[in-house]
Amino acid sequence: MEKLRTHCQYFEQQAHSLTESFVNNISATEAVIWFETSEPVISTLSINNKVMKDAAPVTHHEFNVSGLTFRTKYDYTVKVASHSQTYHITTALNAGSRKPFVFAYTS
Repeated sequence: MEKLRTHCQYFEQQAHSLTESFVNNISATEAVIWFETSEPVISTLSINNKVMKDAAPVTHHEFNVSGLTFRTKYDYTVKVASHSQTYHITTALNAGSRKPFVFAYTS
């Protein structure tokens, strides 16, 4: 990393920046988690005692997570270089379930 000097303070310049993570296609047992970086890097995703890693440096990072349990909250951690951020997801109910749920939509 390159150190920059500004007003007598040193700041480390990161070679990349990380977007928030996004979750798509979430079901009772699976989810797709993705995020982007400004530079091609290898990142890792840790969830449910599994660690997944990019095969090569990329800017679009996408992980297909399977083997999850329905209606369960999972913490997951995205790591890019020395930066990491933890988020969580909750899997969907089983198909045909009569339990109440909340549906959110944004555009």
